[in-house]
Amino acid sequence: MTPTHGSIKQGQGGCGPCGRKKAGAGISQAWARRRELPRTDGEQAAEELQTFGLTPLESYPGPAGLWACRHDTCGRDVEIRLHNLHRGLRACPYCPPAPGGRRRWPPDEAEALMRAAGLEPLEPYSGRRQQAWRCRCTGCGRETLPSLGGILAEQGGCRHCADVRAAEARKTDPEVAAADMRAAGLEPLEPYATSMTPWRCRCTTCGSEVSPTLMKIRTGGGCRFCASAVTGKVCRVVGCASRV
Repeated sequence: MTPTHGSIKQGQGGCGPCGRKKAGAGISQAWARRRELPRTDGEQAAEELQTFGLTPLESYPGPAGLWACRHDTCGRDVEIRLHNLHRGLRACPYCPPAPGGRRRWPPDEAEALMRAAGLEPLEPYSGRRQQAWRCRCTGCGRETLPSLGGILAEQGGCRHCADVRAAEARKTDPEVAAADMRAAGLEPLEPYATSMTPWRCRCTTCGSEVSPTLMKIRTGGGCRFCASAVTGKVCRVVGCASRV
């Protein structure tokens, strides 16, 4: 054997076989002490379980085994370990620990929340509220990837529909838009769409038909044929009164 001076100083010993023998003896002694501890029988465990608001649905599997129970408060079936309850963990993962606290959403309730938000799930709920969930928007029919956490935070589930709603909220009143065009010397020839959509109008100065956007008019634009007279370009439109 070839031990090092550092391992000897750290108390690791110098002989590998002897060290493994000592370690095995320590493990055996630990298991012996564990066997000497008083064991909880099924009746005593069931009584302890009821103090946590749980009703057992099967025989006691041991302190570390998963035990199928029913939570008396919400009526849901859960699987718990008795030693976790002794450590202070919650009896039911679906119920919040305190008013306003976080809770685990059962799959049926999670799907109901998504459908209430106008989304049809295309795959089972993963159990994680922040994980993307493939759904289909019942409004536009597009596939989208929202999360349950986003729906609970009222962030919306379909980006396309959100953009449409935002555009509608920003949309200028048609009468106001028509007044802005007339103030720029343009008479609308079709209904107003959006501020970024070309709008077919007739210039009241030269009579030409143009299609500027409302955004361009609001930033100082106007009839491009009348503007050519200012820049020195000849307007070749028949009937246009602008000159070089």
